[in-house]
Amino acid sequence: MANTCWTLTHDGEDLTHDLVVHYATEAQATEHATVYGLPHKPRQLEGPCLSVDCSCCAYVFDEDEEGFVHFESTTEIEQLLPEHGWKCDGDIWVCPTCVAGPCDREADIHG
Repeated sequence: MANTCWTLTHDGEDLTHDLVVHYATEAQATEHATVYGLPHKPRQLEGPCLSVDCSCCAYVFDEDEEGFVHFESTTEIEQLLPEHGWKCDGDIWVCPTCVAGPCDREADIHG
């Protein structure tokens, strides 16, 4: 899934450290800055980021449990997700919990 993400800026400048967090919405970025008392302001990125969510339960791939992962290409997605137990069927991805089943989207039963 390609989304145009949000990041936080400080004094109008983009944060440049290695772990710049991306947020799905401006509200999430603003909330993060407010909760942690940061003097940062949200800014929407110019281009989209790629992320992957489970087509069954909508869980967004999160390699280290610290927020969802952004990919630069579909090739990167195809290489990394199977290493974490995700299965692909065409352009549909299913998380390990739903792969283990039983998974029934309509009944909201996942794994």
